[in-house]
Amino acid sequence: MSEIDYKKEIPLLENQINIEVSNFLNKINKKINKEEVYFKHLKNRLSFVQWMNKKFDLSFSDIPARVMQREIFYCQLGNNLGSEQGTKRPVVVLQNNIGNKFGNTTIIAPITTYENSKFTKTNGVWYIEYEKDGALVKRKLDFYEVPVELEENPVQTVVGITNIVHMREVSKKRLSKTPVAKVTIDNFNEIKNAVIKNLDLL
Repeated sequence: MSEIDYKKEIPLLENQINIEVSNFLNKINKKINKEEVYFKHLKNRLSFVQWMNKKFDLSFSDIPARVMQREIFYCQLGNNLGSEQGTKRPVVVLQNNIGNKFGNTTIIAPITTYENSKFTKTNGVWYIEYEKDGALVKRKLDFYEVPVELEENPVQTVVGITNIVHMREVSKKRLSKTPVAKVTIDNFNEIKNAVIKNLDLL
């Protein structure tokens, strides 16, 4: 391989970056005549730019010293598309520990938190009860929604539902430096069964 001529290549790359940034700014600052629509777009654009800055910082951050299956971390899922779950939220690690030990990525499922909620199980079916707009709401959980059950003495209590539909591979750089809790073995088995059913692996 020939040696890189840095004095030649660096200005070329700087110029390419400036062009891309300029194109991006033109898009992000594009005005819309209807104020109501423009206001909504501006809020979305701000959120997107904030995530891009955060993602840039994350790309240079350290990964947790150890990541283990069944552990719950906070994860920077970011500003995503459509109904993809995003923002900073707790996630449960699904990937096996060999992959966790040697890989720079892991497989997680996001947890949708429900504070002050109650979970009940009737005839093998989970239900959630919570208050909304002053009224008590009770709904049946789908097969891909598994209530979180934690091992004793968590660093932080997490109340919510593991949502298998949104499981994904993520860089470990997105994770908090240490886990905040760990789901029980029985709970993880329920999560695994939901994964199997969701992927139609039966």
